[in-house]
Amino acid sequence: MDSAIELLFNYLNNAIYDPDNASLVIEDLPEELREFGNGLKYYTECVMETTALASALSKGVLDGALPDRGNEIAAPLKSLHASLRHLTWQAKRIADGDYNQSVSFMGEFSDAFNLMVEQLTERERNLEEKIRQIEEKTAALEQGNLLLTSLIHYIPQQIFVIDRSSRNVLLTNDIALSEINQNADYLESITRLISDFEDLNSGLETVIEYKHGGETRFFLISRFYLEWQSKDAEVYVINDVSETHREIASLETRAYRDGMTDLFNRAYGMKTLNLWLHEKKQFALVFIDLDSLKYVNDALVILKVTSISHAPVIT
Repeated sequence: MDSAIELLFNYLNNAIYDPDNASLVIEDLPEELREFGNGLKYYTECVMETTALASALSKGVLDGALPDRGNEIAAPLKSLHASLRHLTWQAKRIADGDYNQSVSFMGEFSDAFNLMVEQLTERERNLEEKIRQIEEKTAALEQGNLLLTSLIHYIPQQIFVIDRSSRNVLLTNDIALSEINQNADYLESITRLISDFEDLNSGLETVIEYKHGGETRFFLISRFYLEWQSKDAEVYVINDVSETHREIASLETRAYRDGMTDLFNRAYGMKTLNLWLHEKKQFALVFIDLDSLKYVNDALVILKVTSISHAPVIT
């Protein structure tokens, strides 16, 4: 009897601490203990299966073999295993964007899981709203860009949009394109003239003198920096002010020259004198007095008026 007890004890000890070597030969037991031995062996195997399942669950392994249906000891763990598999399926559904999942069979974990799903739903809703707002703004910007691109072709100023790194032309309006068609080196000449003005910062203006084919023109140029089609660009707005410049030159001529003799007048003389004094130039100032100049002037004026009054009238 003592040997049978020792045999059973060793079997239980190995089942707990060394399962791989736990074995019990029923025939080694006395006849009166064999039924007990079979029951003990089945119970121990159920415990070992339950322990193996618990170990697998603790590692997150859900695809292993389950204990036999008759193993009632493992029933709670098998139920937990089924719940975890269903929970895993729900988590995958959530990952695919299905937020209509909820858990009601895992106590406090269910509350935490459901709260997480609610927060994800709210975040998705907020994200969708932000995306909608961005799409609306993007559409508005695109419409604005299309409108701006269309309008600049109708303004009288020349418009050039140039990539600052590659110097490629990104956009020209019709009037600027017309200038390039007439002179292939037009833009290169303009940018070279602009480069002489290092103080032409963004938004500032300057007037440059452009000569081509014996013709001299004057351009009022503004330069701006902006981002165009995800590129750093600079914009040249070129306004032809040649006519204005000629009018100003004509006004200066009439302001500083005598209308009858075309000689420089007193105003031009004072302007020149002040300029030379400011520049500290060395010069000589000579006064000349002409006798009877008033008579000459009066005679010429009378002659001028007389010749005009007797001029023939053409109709």
